[in-house]
Amino acid sequence: MVKTLITALTVITLAFIALSPLLSPLASSVLPSSKDGECSECHGSFAAFVVDGTYPEVIPSSEEHTVSLKVSNTWKHDITSCSATIDLTDAQIISFTDIGFGPVSDVWEATVSRGGTVEHPFDVTSSTVSVRVALLYDPRSVDYTDLDLSVEGPNRHLWSAQESDNEVVELGRNDISSSGAGGYSIIVDHARGLRAASFTVEIEVDRGSGRTDTQEGPNIGPGGSHGFEWKIMTSGQGSGDIRFQVSAMVHHDHEEDEQDDAEYQLEGSWDVRTGEHVKYGTFRTHRPSSDMGWVIGRVFAFIAASSFMMSTLLGGTIGALKRGLDRLIGQNNRKRAHCWISYIAVLSIAVHVLLLYTGPYSGTTEGLLLGGTALAGMIGIALTGSFSKSLSRKMGDKNWRFIHLGLTILVLIVLSIHAVLEGTEFAFLR
Repeated sequence: MVKTLITALTVITLAFIALSPLLSPLASSVLPSSKDGECSECHGSFAAFVVDGTYPEVIPSSEEHTVSLKVSNTWKHDITSCSATIDLTDAQIISFTDIGFGPVSDVWEATVSRGGTVEHPFDVTSSTVSVRVALLYDPRSVDYTDLDLSVEGPNRHLWSAQESDNEVVELGRNDISSSGAGGYSIIVDHARGLRAASFTVEIEVDRGSGRTDTQEGPNIGPGGSHGFEWKIMTSGQGSGDIRFQVSAMVHHDHEEDEQDDAEYQLEGSWDVRTGEHVKYGTFRTHRPSSDMGWVIGRVFAFIAASSFMMSTLLGGTIGALKRGLDRLIGQNNRKRAHCWISYIAVLSIAVHVLLLYTGPYSGTTEGLLLGGTALAGMIGIALTGSFSKSLSRKMGDKNWRFIHLGLTILVLIVLSIHAVLEGTEFAFLR
């Protein structure tokens, strides 16, 4: 029974290791996730998305060209909000050509019936710094009329004035950023009074200095992407740097009733100069080098598992295999290989734990518990094997074999469970 169990577990584990190149695409870049805290603790060491950029590296004077950014969600989470900013402060020879800047003022005069509501639309660009809306009327001239002023954003967020007369609503950059660019509405409500009331609304929109522009993007699901574009033009000769920044709130849904959000940013700059002929450059953000630790950690997991399987097969538990190997390579060589390969397995799993559970890839409590149990079991197997002669004399050969073999079966079971529950290649089984 014991031999059959070891044989079955060994064959199954080796089969999974052999098929891992085919199973990897099914994992679809699954990242280690943290079930114990904020996602930023686990994911903060690498980019939550990839940014591709195309920009005119050389641009002739007085010609219009395009700067573009593409944000790609290459992982398994959702990007619930995304914005991209282009900053021309360090490139004074370049300006935007399709965005209006500077302050804009408007006046809206209207009459609202008793108990009624009237609305007036106005536009806010992504570069807008502030908005001020003031309601002017004389409540004494219309029989103690009370008018209420509010402003509604594209996302249905409502800002209301607090004063009882000459009401004012002011929106700052944070308000505009949270609501987004687009169509806004001024709402005047005839809360009470005896008859229709006339009023005046003054609208002041400061659209910024014209050196930066921010565009809001949609939600981006796993495998999705979104592109941003800006039209720019040069005036004069020289060079400068175009800076960019991409910000996103990433939504991680680890379990049914546990959801974590974390904010990520990527930024960089491009050198642009004037010249006779246009030349475009490209840019792509890469996963930080710390992501390599996650890849290497997975590699050492497979080395540890395969070494442990091979060491188990060389151990002599399966009689027919033992006799065949003894005839083929000799008994002493088989035992020596069994010992050294087991040491490789212990060292490999130690490196695996060190890379994935003491660095940025903190993993899960379950993963650490199962992985730590497997490591402790392997160390126990190595120790009982290294001191087999002295232990056999003290406790008897039968008891020593029971402990040594029992630890082997335990580690085989724990490794199989750990691979399915935590292994990237086996994510499709979860």
